[in-house]
Amino acid sequence: TLGGQIVLVNNQLSVSNGSFVHAEGLGSGHGGSVSINAGSVDINAKSILNVSGIGNAGGVSINAAALTIDAGEINADSSTLGGQIVLVNNQLSVSNGSYVHAESYGLGRGGSVTINAGNIDLDRSVIDTDTHGSGNAGNLAVNAGSISISNGGEFSSSTYSSGSGGNIAINLTGDLQIHNGLNPAFVTGILGTAFGSGKGGSVAVNVDGHIVLNGGSGVAEIGADSFGSGTGGNVAVNAGSISVANGGEISSNAFKTGNAGTVDVNASGLLSVDGGTKGIAVISTDSLAAQGNAGSTRINAGNLFITSGGEISSDAAFGTGRAGSVAINVAGTLTLDGGSTGIALISAFSALSKGNSGDLTVKASDAVVRNGGEISTTALGTQGNAGNILIVVSGNLTIDGGAIVSSTGALPGIESTGNAGNVSVSAGSLEVTNKGIISANTATSGEAGIVTVSTGSLSISNDGAIVSNTFGAGNGGSVLVTADHLMISGANNGLLTGIAANAETGQTGNAGNVVVRAGDLTILHNGEIAGNTFGTGNGGNVSVDVTGPLMID
Repeated sequence: TLGGQIVLVNNQLSVSNGSFVHAEGLGSGHGGSVSINAGSVDINAKSILNVSGIGNAGGVSINAAALTIDAGEINADSSTLGGQIVLVNNQLSVSNGSYVHAESYGLGRGGSVTINAGNIDLDRSVIDTDTHGSGNAGNLAVNAGSISISNGGEFSSSTYSSGSGGNIAINLTGDLQIHNGLNPAFVTGILGTAFGSGKGGSVAVNVDGHIVLNGGSGVAEIGADSFGSGTGGNVAVNAGSISVANGGEISSNAFKTGNAGTVDVNASGLLSVDGGTKGIAVISTDSLAAQGNAGSTRINAGNLFITSGGEISSDAAFGTGRAGSVAINVAGTLTLDGGSTGIALISAFSALSKGNSGDLTVKASDAVVRNGGEISTTALGTQGNAGNILIVVSGNLTIDGGAIVSSTGALPGIESTGNAGNVSVSAGSLEVTNKGIISANTATSGEAGIVTVSTGSLSISNDGAIVSNTFGAGNGGSVLVTADHLMISGANNGLLTGIAANAETGQTGNAGNVVVRAGDLTILHNGEIAGNTFGTGNGGNVSVDVTGPLMID
């Protein structure tokens, strides 16, 4: 039986206390349509507006200055073709376990949800176009001033079966706030997740103002992860400024056989990734305990600040997938500061996985890596290789108790044969101090990479080092340093301050060569330029070419 049409025109409409507005199709019939034009509409207390059908679902159109859905529901689901939900409001509030959904449960495509509003408040409620069958999910489009999503609230177009997830497009002229303060088990945010064999849809968020993702008690996420065999969707986030904090996450990760997608994050102003009190905040395209491969993570920002457990990554761990690549471009200053946790990462590692680590590229006007901050590619307990690292800083680069490192590592009982990547650093000026390090190391039978540094002015002090080490049977890499002005000032404590290629104690690998070219060179307080062997492997050659003044004291 076909559902009919319902048209309601009112100044104020309240559907309350378990009431129903039905234009439902019975049997194989299509659902009807509901059109509401009012000053204000209130759907509350388990009341339902229903245009679903076993046949095609009907449509819902609500045009009101204010629409409040409080423990209420709008349903345009179908097994054949989902309906369209169109909400046009100045103020939209959806709260207390409410649902607005146009889902697919069969062969047909799911319905769509389109929202045009001034401001939207989504609290402990879900607006979705998910698919639970072989039909593809519909799209979810939101155009608004500002949005607040809180306490398990979700915009979702996910797939739970073989159908593809729908695309989510959020466009705001104001701000986006995503905060989870209710329950650690809840995820709050904008989600296009692939739980089945269907491909995840894309998630695109464009905000003229600010985006804040604060995990609070749980997780606050903009994501298109894959938990099945379907590929994760791509995620694109663009805003004036972005804060990912305290359990916040922007991701397209792989957790099973499907591959992760691509994540693009663009902030014209500041992008902050701050672990906060929880010690974790991530932008990632990882492959974790999965056969699927990691994706690519691409960042463009005016300034980038990563601290206290913040991480930008494309890692692979505990599976067979390979890690992806990370590319970061910062117009201003990049700050990577371990902060309260001593951890702040830009990484592409492969750990206990058969795949290779990916490459890292970081470009900035100025950069500081300090307090345990690290830019790294790693192959740990794997036959895969670590990726290459390319750092280009047009101004000043300071490594103060931080690290830029590509390495391989072995684990007991696990064959590890991969090579470390090459590390290339170019900067207007470079300071390496307080145990800061630029290195390429091997602790396996694989080769260490080549370290290349080119800069106008280079200062190395207080146990700072530019080095390639072998801690295993693999050979160490060469170290090539070019600087107009080079100062090395040791700490007189027996630790290396300087430039070296080492073969460490008890190991059979050979050390690499050291080549230094400088306009002028000063070495003080037991600073070093050296090629050392402390094991049975051979030491490398050391070449120093200074065209101007040379002082060693």
